[in-house]
Amino acid sequence: MRHIGTTIAACLLAAALTACGIGSSTTTEASAPSPSAATSAPTKAEKLNAWFDDGGQDHLDTISDDLDDVISHMGATDLDELAESCAKLTSDVETIQGGQPMPDAKAASSWGLALEHLNSAATHCTNGAVSMDVDEINQMTAELKIGTNHVDAMNERLDMIRNGN
Repeated sequence: MRHIGTTIAACLLAAALTACGIGSSTTTEASAPSPSAATSAPTKAEKLNAWFDDGGQDHLDTISDDLDDVISHMGATDLDELAESCAKLTSDVETIQGGQPMPDAKAASSWGLALEHLNSAATHCTNGAVSMDVDEINQMTAELKIGTNHVDAMNERLDMIRNGN
């Protein structure tokens, strides 16, 4: 049992470093738009800020917290704790997938792909922790890496929007 805990710790370390930054670039407010006619449509940054205020930031924070919890249990000798953390990640991802989409198509696509791969990672994690199957843990690691790559792409897009691009 200790071997699989060590395997989990080694496999997740690289993915963990990126996963903790989910949404971190999204907490800064967008620059105030220049005054314009009252009938002008909201800017992308204004739409994005409204999405954050309407629960989007909570979603990003939830996933980040869940990943932190998974990471904190990755070297545990009690794999039940890891399985429980992964099951919570699965549940939260499924809930968030049914929520309000991001108002920017490119950011929404990256976020959707991130959630898809993080959900797959959580499923493999739960299965691997329950069955002590190293192949499942390896698959989880691959899915986490893909998911966090999509999170990075989403954060880059959000930065572009905040900077007016």
